[in-house]
Amino acid sequence: MKHLSCVAAQIGEGAAKVLQKTLKSLFLFVAAIGITGTVAAQPAPVGQEVRPRIVWEVKNRFPLFRSESALPEILKLSAGKPMLEWATQTLASRPDLLEPLTSDYVYSHKGGCKGKSGKQEFKTLWNPCTETYDPELFKLPTSHDIYVQIKPAPPGKCVFKLGSLPGVSADCGVRVVIRVPRTTEPQALVVEGIPGVPSLTENIQVRDILLFAFGDSFASGESNPDVPAIHTNHPTNAPTGEALSGVTWLNSPHELKRKPNWQDRRCHRSVLSWPILAAAKLAADDPHMVVRVASWACTGAEISDGFYSAQLKSGADSLGVPVQRSQFVAAREALCEKKPGGSGNSIDTVEHIKGTKSGMKGAAVGCLKADRTREIDGVLFTFGGNDVFFGPVIFDAVGIVGTHIPFVDWAIKPKRKKMVRTPLQARARIDGIAEVPFYDKLQTRYTALNAGFAALGVPPEKVYQIQYPNPMQDQNGTLCAKSKFDGMDTLEKVQRKANLTKWESENAQTNMIVPLQDAIQPSRNKWNVVDGHVEAMKKHGLCAYDKNKELELAMPKLSSGNWVRNFKPSEYNHYAPTARWFRTPDDVVMGVYSGSSFLPVSGAFHPSAQAHSAIADKVVEHLKKRFTSP
Repeated sequence: MKHLSCVAAQIGEGAAKVLQKTLKSLFLFVAAIGITGTVAAQPAPVGQEVRPRIVWEVKNRFPLFRSESALPEILKLSAGKPMLEWATQTLASRPDLLEPLTSDYVYSHKGGCKGKSGKQEFKTLWNPCTETYDPELFKLPTSHDIYVQIKPAPPGKCVFKLGSLPGVSADCGVRVVIRVPRTTEPQALVVEGIPGVPSLTENIQVRDILLFAFGDSFASGESNPDVPAIHTNHPTNAPTGEALSGVTWLNSPHELKRKPNWQDRRCHRSVLSWPILAAAKLAADDPHMVVRVASWACTGAEISDGFYSAQLKSGADSLGVPVQRSQFVAAREALCEKKPGGSGNSIDTVEHIKGTKSGMKGAAVGCLKADRTREIDGVLFTFGGNDVFFGPVIFDAVGIVGTHIPFVDWAIKPKRKKMVRTPLQARARIDGIAEVPFYDKLQTRYTALNAGFAALGVPPEKVYQIQYPNPMQDQNGTLCAKSKFDGMDTLEKVQRKANLTKWESENAQTNMIVPLQDAIQPSRNKWNVVDGHVEAMKKHGLCAYDKNKELELAMPKLSSGNWVRNFKPSEYNHYAPTARWFRTPDDVVMGVYSGSSFLPVSGAFHPSAQAHSAIADKVVEHLKKRFTSP
């Protein structure tokens, strides 16, 4: 443009200035579009006023928690942040993060269940005393309260008017609460009174969805209490610990600084389970959606014993009383408030052997559409692991093979026989081989499960089944073998060795894990199968190890009265990030131990909070394909 002086001499000074301005604008436009051919977003020039806009969000997006601020202020969830990142950073730095959401209550067979204050008040809509949810969770409300704010905050008084409803007058810069009636179409929110702006308009519509979760310990959050246990450093009968060595301090009487706390103690059901985390994440990511979730997943549950019948196995903690209702009946009672006993045709839940009824189970009745409080928008579940001996097979690979006191082995062997199963026994259940009495093959059970979902009004396309990962892998994705870093110190205290071998890992993978995974395919039952986490978990199996974090697999040990490497029990962090995403027996003793029994290893070999968070991320990806706010 330095040559414009020559042009000015020919066309005149005024015309030259116009030409200069035009060329400058053209230059800036070309620079803005760059090589992509599209106009690049440019920040507003300094001093230029930004046009105000309406920003709104639902007041309580996750009503499972009574506190409307639970997601941002207690869980500290934020939009866009993956749950795995949340687990490895936020939760890891604050293992007691969920304490404000847990309820202190005393459960006794004679005295019933009451909060320590004498009142039955709990922080969530789950009542651990009655083992039921507050009916409010399942109702489709006639309206929702939303927060509305003008950003950037302008001065003056504004009138906020929704549709034909009376307007609300308030300072333009404050956040106001507006009640939005439930409608099938968006409603126009008009804000007037902003200086220099005639009015602002925003379409408002709240989406309210209901998710039900069912399943076993893989879905309940077993081994991941809402608030983990904290041990004292010294047993009560040996204050200095000088007389103890190894892990014998644990076997000696000692008080816990804090016992583990669960949303539901009997089932070891936790907020730190993938169904609850996925629902919470879905709500955190969408300010215009309400996500309601109810989970009845329970440790030990099978499709027959747990989903269709009141669980004969006591779950994680019997609490001195039997389980009152099956997961199916509990869901039906919540959904069918007018007819809690059910309505409609009965469905057959009897076990079959090659077409012959065994008579072990009966029939179930669902809930007709006319009798439902509302429709279920999605079902999340894992079933099949307990149905095919998943836990007992893993325990067989690493469990008791003989004690340090050989002459009592004769007493151990019968108990071990009841506790463990072989991979071939698991394969027999998957394939329905007749040598396993009174049990259908797994696919027959899944067919019966599908009938139960249909009886509750849930078609297959609304069902999300989560794939079981392979826990028998190390940090390189290779099969596990015996390692000094396997977190089996607790078992080795009472047995000669933890005898996990590569052959046992191969046997479990070939005859149980792969066949079980093959049985969980979209083509089988037309369900949505969530399996994106399986690949990610291949390098985070039970024996994965990070050499830079040697303490991650350490069990606190005493030696001549001193804690080895100065690692004390009270300093154990149950939610510290580790290379492995499955709980070892040592983890369970340190984080889940409640003082009621020694070596509670039944919680071992379950996914950690990191694993549940990674699974939740993949579940959310699937849910977002179906559920988005208008």
